[in-house]
Amino acid sequence: VTYRGDLLGIDAAAQGLFQKFPHGLTADESLILASLLSSPNTSIDRIAAKTCLFASKVRCETLKNLCQTHLKNRARLPSRPFLAPHFARLIQSNSSQVKTTLDARLQKIGVEAIQSHLLALKNQNAKDAALIVANHQTGEILAYVGSSGDLSSAPDVDGVRALRQAGSTLKPLLYAKAIDENRLTANTLLDDSPYQVQTSSGLYSPENYDRTFKGVLPARIALASSLNIPAVRVIDLLGVQRFYRTLVELGFTLRQEGTYGHSLSLGAADVSLKQLAEAYGALARGGTKVSFQITPQDKVVSQSIFRPATTKTISDILSSKEDRALSFGLDNPLSTPYFTAVKTGTSKDMRDNWCVGYDETYVVGVWVGNFDGSPMWDVSGISGAAPIWRTLFDTLHPDGYERQTATASPPTLSLARIENKRASILYPVDGTLIAFDPDIPVENQAIVFEHTGSRVVYWQLDDRLLKSDTIRLEELSRGTHRLTLLSTEREILDQIRFEIRGKEAQLATQKQ
Repeated sequence: VTYRGDLLGIDAAAQGLFQKFPHGLTADESLILASLLSSPNTSIDRIAAKTCLFASKVRCETLKNLCQTHLKNRARLPSRPFLAPHFARLIQSNSSQVKTTLDARLQKIGVEAIQSHLLALKNQNAKDAALIVANHQTGEILAYVGSSGDLSSAPDVDGVRALRQAGSTLKPLLYAKAIDENRLTANTLLDDSPYQVQTSSGLYSPENYDRTFKGVLPARIALASSLNIPAVRVIDLLGVQRFYRTLVELGFTLRQEGTYGHSLSLGAADVSLKQLAEAYGALARGGTKVSFQITPQDKVVSQSIFRPATTKTISDILSSKEDRALSFGLDNPLSTPYFTAVKTGTSKDMRDNWCVGYDETYVVGVWVGNFDGSPMWDVSGISGAAPIWRTLFDTLHPDGYERQTATASPPTLSLARIENKRASILYPVDGTLIAFDPDIPVENQAIVFEHTGSRVVYWQLDDRLLKSDTIRLEELSRGTHRLTLLSTEREILDQIRFEIRGKEAQLATQKQ
């Protein structure tokens, strides 16, 4: 049907007559369009009379006024695209005005960043993208771009809420859970070498993105450099079901428990960009997840997931240029001159790529891919989503340096508190069980002791004063050991006990 001359179809009629998409029409506006179906170009008075036949007498006068307002002038489609059509769908209301948390300037920059970057990738089959920016302290959504608009083959799909394969973006949450349960530390040595896991469907043999192996390296480098095999070793240590339940706690809508295997550590689950941004917001907030607000009236729900010490460790890893240099080098869009903790991800066959990161106040998430599921050509998280992410964060940091937040303490006071605080043992915690890993050469297995505070301390293991904070497991006998933290004056600051298990079996394996 052609409405009022040249508006072809209901979508064009809704935009041309009411400046809305069809899903945003009120009941009265929908009634006017329905009345136009049989005689699209008839007079205003006849249309008004026709609409009154389907409405009560009370509403008739309102409908007449509405017809006069919207039908008297020649209908025109909007001269510019809607700034936030997908967000508008979330706040459908009969009210003419709805107050939201969106920042119009940031929203416009987000739309332009997506379109300009996708045009640069047009020869690599990347047509769709989405982004979200939120204040993780308050839960307010500041920018929400659901698609690439005219560049998209499916512009009405909301890429912020659509479920796509997560790729490596789940790794920080996996490591956070393992650290939270004292199963490893940032300096635990992980072996990046060929690894196989027995599953019900056969052997699962993960590979790294570049199909190479890096050998034994600390967990912090394995995470920051996004190595796959160490991540599978971590979920093997933690347990698939424990990680699954943590993701559910964080708000991910996963399939039934028991559906996933070890590949969950590499992002085999389908997640939404909003869910990822909220989960990373928990890392930014010291372990407390806050639900994002659509309007200022929305109730903010918070839930504690990780210990603050755990999220501090993860943030330190994700903000380190040096730790990620093994895979990404030092010069890339993730290397900001101000503090950001960030992770990229790429799904199987380059069908999706992600970049999610945060600073002291904001979390920004970006997805790039194709809504039809077709693979991109040589587009990773670094080349696809990361440049858009960087544009948004550079906008949030216009001066290019660290912003001072209202909650930040003066540096001198902060340093003084840390310096005077009594040191305590952070890892291992009292009662920790440490077992030899049969898949790692015994000479490469070690414990790195950690403590709070910045003062100079000494470590004493049983009755032996150690020369460093690291000891190889092959030096320790099976059984319980006492670890003591001493001040420079040999005052006992803290003391714990931990147990070594499985040494005989490990040594026998090494000899074979």
